[in-house]
Order: sequence, then C-alpha cells, then structure tokens
Amino acid sequence: MRTNKALIILDGDETLWSFKWHELIWASELTPPLRRARKNELIDSKGVILFLKDGTRTFLEIATRKNFLLSMASHNDWKPNVKSILELLELKNYFYHPQVDWRSKDQQIASILEKMEKNGINIPTENVFFLDDRPNNLEIAQRAFPKLHCLLITKETRLYPDAWNQILSILNHL
Repeated sequence: MRTNKALIILDGDETLWSFKWHELIWASELTPPLRRARKNELIDSKGVILFLKDGTRTFLEIATRKNFLLSMASHNDWKPNVKSILELLELKNYFYHPQVDWRSKDQQIASILEKMEKNGINIPTENVFFLDDRPNNLEIAQRAFPKLHCLLITKETRLYPDAWNQILSILNHL
C-alpha cells in the first residue's frame, strides 16, 4: 500500500487551466466536442481555447512522484467537458475521486475525504492543501476544516511556474 504524505485538492478553472481570447468563467461553458490543439491546449467547436497554466503539468508530475495524492474540487459539470478536458490533456489519472459539480467547495472536499477514508487512505487534515483562485471558496473550506491549508492561486499566468515551485517547496517540508 502506498503511503501518501499529503493530499492536494486543486480547483480547475483559473487554477489548473484558463481560456484564451474569451471571458469564460467555467469549463462547462465550452461547446463540445473538444479536441486537442497542442500538448497543453484544447479547442471547442466555436474556437474557444482552453490551456493549462504554465508549469501545471510539471507540478502534477512532480507532486505525484513525491507521493502527494491529488484530487480536484471544481464548480463545473463533469460531463461532457471536464471529463473530456482531463482525458484529452492526459490528466485524468492524476486525480483521485475528483469532485466536479455545483456543490460548495467544503462539501466537495468532505466528499473527497470520505471516499479516501472508505478506501483506507488516512491523511490528517493538517496535511491537506486546497488551492483555488477565489478567496471566498478558500474561506468556506477553511471554516469547515480549520486545519486545512488554503492557498490562493493568482490568475496571473506568468507567475505560475514560480507559484508551483513555491507550493512544492512548502510540501517538501512535510
């Protein structure tokens, strides 16, 4: 059985990915079918481009290699778009029991933790990190789980490689 150091729960929109030339808020607003345009980019049927933020794929690879368990809590619809995004960008296998729906983030996190417990994975709440671009989502999660580490992820994509490195540096001290 694999021993995980920590659980990292990531938001989707504006945390893992963003959109070019459009003011979309959620991946659920993309118009299927989606297709892969480049390694880290997808395009929908109307020409809207979704792209992984700089350094995101490397972050996921390193975090997984270092035995950090990853999951997702995202306000979106799982089908058809988010499921397709994760499959087309070859990211689906990184995420344990992703919660992609319209419940509050604290409810999504509770569901992830319950599923882990049912499967014999016990990571103390003080070793759980939640990354999101919206302060209100972090506040809701923090109220429900006071020992949860909440990290605000900036929307500035040019800062992403450094942000991911800083997060890994924090996690390496566990």
